[in-house]
Amino acid sequence: MKLGETGNAWLITEGTPGDGSWTAYFDAARAAVKSERLKTTFDVVVIDQDSDPNDRLPTLGRSEAYPVTEQDEFGVIFYAANRSQAAARVDAFVIYKENRRVLANGNDSELTTPGIRVWGDAGKHWQYSAEAAWQFGEKRDPTVKNPVLAAMRRDVRAWGGNARVTWLARDARESRVSLIAEYLSGDDPATAGRDEMFDLLWGRCPRFSDIVATAFSTENACTYQAANLIRVGPEWSFAPTKTTGLTVGWQKLFAPEMTPTRTAKLAMFSREGHERGDFFRATWRQRFSKSLSGLVTAEALKQEDFYARRDTLTFLRVELAVTF
Repeated sequence: MKLGETGNAWLITEGTPGDGSWTAYFDAARAAVKSERLKTTFDVVVIDQDSDPNDRLPTLGRSEAYPVTEQDEFGVIFYAANRSQAAARVDAFVIYKENRRVLANGNDSELTTPGIRVWGDAGKHWQYSAEAAWQFGEKRDPTVKNPVLAAMRRDVRAWGGNARVTWLARDARESRVSLIAEYLSGDDPATAGRDEMFDLLWGRCPRFSDIVATAFSTENACTYQAANLIRVGPEWSFAPTKTTGLTVGWQKLFAPEMTPTRTAKLAMFSREGHERGDFFRATWRQRFSKSLSGLVTAEALKQEDFYARRDTLTFLRVELAVTF
């Protein structure tokens, strides 16, 4: 289940971040009603996700349990998608999520996240998408280290948003250039009774980078929990041949707050700068035949003054897929 932009299902895409990319599913029920008169689809989703997958049905081939989330999670989603105007399609949503901590790095929380997404075509060569959400509620998170507030429930007041503007050449090579931006608020250590860290809810997965997603797991205790992030930069994609696709991009990454309040490894961070660094990514796709295709993804993150060490992190992924 993915609600939102294709390729960027921001807050609703993965119910089991604890097992990485092994599975991606929700224990949920979903109902949709479409109004032709209003040109609007209304979705109602109820999610009841347990940390232990054996709580529903026994797992095959092994008796021990492995956690798929850090807490038991319950949620209700109301999602409306209006398609009456091609130039300005509108999605509006309200997401309620309740966590009950199971693992040491989990949390107890009740969060409500209303938001809106506007997207569409602006003429023959332009497309755009802009999404924003406000988050409020309460959270008790024992992973907060600065300040130490393990027993305190804090008021959550957080913000997030992402946007993309794309120019399409409409040529034989399907060339397109995009400008991408995202903002996720970070927790301010000076506000002891408040938590400003935006929670990605069920969007914890490597959405735009395997390197950055893995780094956030160390910074925020929970797997793939990105927060305290500003990213902006261009991306270019084209098809050199009818069977080849290439995408290259660069993004500048920043941290609104200098101190990552939830990390157990504070020595990894300088606490003296906001610049995370430069992120580069290239993806090559190739179809060799009707049943054989390949994928190569290369990433690099050159760290800057947000980190204590200025390392360059690299990642390479090679896939060969057979379809039958």
